[in-house]
Amino acid sequence: MKLNLFEIACLTEEQVRMFRSDFRIVADYFVQKRKNGDCKPSRERMEHVQAVLQLLSVMENDARLMKFIQLFFCVFHIIKPVCSLCHPGIQ
Repeated sequence: MKLNLFEIACLTEEQVRMFRSDFRIVADYFVQKRKNGDCKPSRERMEHVQAVLQLLSVMENDARLMKFIQLFFCVFHIIKPVCSLCHPGIQ
């Protein structure tokens, strides 16, 4: 079995631009964190907002992102299971 392992944070900007999915935002985030110690939010449209934010929350061990996800999706009533956790009366 062959396994290809990549250190995403060490990709070049050109390599990051080659991604066409939401993973481009994730890769850009880790490259910026490595280079600058911080990250400017991407202005690109995410297709899978909840999944990307959950991944970043876990990878960064940052509970603030999970709280943001819950608040955002509850306020806009986008994902009912999350809303039902915050507000049991929402169907």
